[in-house]
Amino acid sequence: MAQLIRRLSSKFIRKRHLPDVVERFVEDDFGVTSAYRHGYPNQPSCFAFDPVSRLLAIGTKDGFITLYGRPGVEQRFAHEQQVAVTQIIFLPASKQLITVCGSISTVFLWNLVDETGHVFPFLL
Repeated sequence: MAQLIRRLSSKFIRKRHLPDVVERFVEDDFGVTSAYRHGYPNQPSCFAFDPVSRLLAIGTKDGFITLYGRPGVEQRFAHEQQVAVTQIIFLPASKQLITVCGSISTVFLWNLVDETGHVFPFLL
């Protein structure tokens, strides 16, 4: 049986001889960028959960805030300066979020609704 398979495969599979290709790569041929981000943010420094809107907010040491809403939906915000977020507070009965940045001793208020009053999709 094995000999039959070898004979049939040698008849139908042609062996091709490809020329040797020498490729020279330079550093400019490669560019590493982030195509997709998955999981929790890098260097988390604090978090908060709002049981009413069912949102989880995670602050990082480099000034980013990631909001997780319904399954598969997330939104990422960044402070103007790259500072550590030390505390996150959801304001009750409103669509607002307060972040405290320790190194610059500043409080930021984030509105989770747009200018027209529509709620962002991750809150629905």
